[in-house]
Amino acid sequence: MFCVTGQQLVCTTCSDGEKHEGHKYTPVKEAAALLRKKLEKFGQRIADDINATERLANTQMQGMANTVDKAQQLRTQVSRQFREMHHFLRRREDEIKNDLKHKEENDLEEMSDTLNTIETVMSESRVLEAMVASVLEITDSERFIKSWTENNGEVTPEHLFRPRASRPRKIGIYLDLSSKKLTFYNADNMSLIYTLSCRVTSSPLSAHFNIRYRTPDPNPMTVCWY
Repeated sequence: MFCVTGQQLVCTTCSDGEKHEGHKYTPVKEAAALLRKKLEKFGQRIADDINATERLANTQMQGMANTVDKAQQLRTQVSRQFREMHHFLRRREDEIKNDLKHKEENDLEEMSDTLNTIETVMSESRVLEAMVASVLEITDSERFIKSWTENNGEVTPEHLFRPRASRPRKIGIYLDLSSKKLTFYNADNMSLIYTLSCRVTSSPLSAHFNIRYRTPDPNPMTVCWY
């Protein structure tokens, strides 16, 4: 017999005892069949819970794998973007440096041209100063007036400080022995640069060039004879 109340097997003798008085009994086979059904349902419920837990675990592991993949993709993307950024910044740095270098070269060239113009004005002023001093040395009034008006009357301060065009690339020199004048002109467009009077003697004449050397010139001066 199976004591349903006490949930245990009992013999016939014990079932009549005081301890199991008033208890409900059922045959062992019936009790076993009923218990089997309950255990089968409980086992099925446990199996269902295990399956659900496994699915949850698989979902969690898949999520973890997705997180790792996503993080790796992000790292790869960040590395690629930073490489592109570094490449862009290096290229931009080179562009800015080249622009600054070109600006420096242009500014230096412009300032050099300005300095050459200033030096030209200074040179012309010195020539004029020497001419004035030479004329002032003449004591005879008639010779003094004639010397200046005939040879130097066209030279004025406005002439000395007139605006200069771009530096000529080829300069022509013409000596007029009859009028005793030396003329400099732009040989490319034949425009006049400067004319001065000079004292020509019977001695042979030679050209003398005074060049202020600073840095190597890619286009050095050459002397041509025509």
